[in-house]
Amino acid sequence: MTDHTTIPLPGNVRPASISFVGVDWGTSNFRLMVFDADGRRHAELTTPDGIATFGSLGPKGPEAHLRKCLAELGVPGSVPVVMCGMVGSSLGWREVPYLDCPVSLADLSSRLSGVDTDPDTESMAYIVPGVRSETGSLDVMRGEEVQVFGWCQSTSPQQRLNARLCLPGTHAKWVTLVDDKIQRVETALTGELYDLLSQRSVLVQGDQIWCAETFAEGVEAAQQGRGILHNLFSVRANVVAGSGLPSAAASYLSGLLIGAEMREQNADGALHLIGDTLLIERYAVAAKLLGVEATCWDGAEMVSTGLAALWLYKDGRAEDE
Repeated sequence: MTDHTTIPLPGNVRPASISFVGVDWGTSNFRLMVFDADGRRHAELTTPDGIATFGSLGPKGPEAHLRKCLAELGVPGSVPVVMCGMVGSSLGWREVPYLDCPVSLADLSSRLSGVDTDPDTESMAYIVPGVRSETGSLDVMRGEEVQVFGWCQSTSPQQRLNARLCLPGTHAKWVTLVDDKIQRVETALTGELYDLLSQRSVLVQGDQIWCAETFAEGVEAAQQGRGILHNLFSVRANVVAGSGLPSAAASYLSGLLIGAEMREQNADGALHLIGDTLLIERYAVAAKLLGVEATCWDGAEMVSTGLAALWLYKDGRAEDE
């Protein structure tokens, strides 16, 4: 099997006590979680075998990998599996249609899409639909919707009241919740643009070191000027004019892009950040500089909580609050 990490968690259950399995299957990575009947996570396994790994292998590639991982954790073949992320895209195991906003936990749970597995076993596998928003310009997300409902399960009704969520990443998602339903989704290409500009443009040259002060300067600069296209070249201009350190250009670029994202989203009031710790901490710093109250939530934990909530609702053991 491909290099992987297996994490047994406290209170590990016997195979007979395993109730269901959750899988977060993105473009680059695979994460499998084992749950008991109460939705408690007892073990997990991660590998770098994202959907892109399987290329032209078709459905049998993802299915074979899933079966290997289930066998390694001793999961019986009859245990149901619920999967989210790019596994349900046109590149994945099976393409699952998007649900139109507004979307609730109950909507997602009732529209889990079954996938074909080995007919000689009793296995059941399901894929979570993505979400499509047509409030304003058309937008979509796939995988983040599970994090959103994991967050809903982890917060109070007061926190969820007309909440604004930001899920930073390659394609950052801004989600508006109304009455515990995903009402609107907007995508910012911040992460991908940062990777492209920091690796393939004249803006960032040479070895880089992280500089918090320069990052803050970039966030503040994004609030000035005519917009991001005008401001971007200031990364290069500052260096050649001697007012910026060449080794801190990437820090300035990061601040500029995140600051522009927050400016475009008109971020104000309470903001909840869900994702990788390092990345959401950058967003939290930017929010503080702009006077925005932000709370950070671990993205991996929200996926786990969301998958458990979806399956327990489908299985009739939880209520959509």
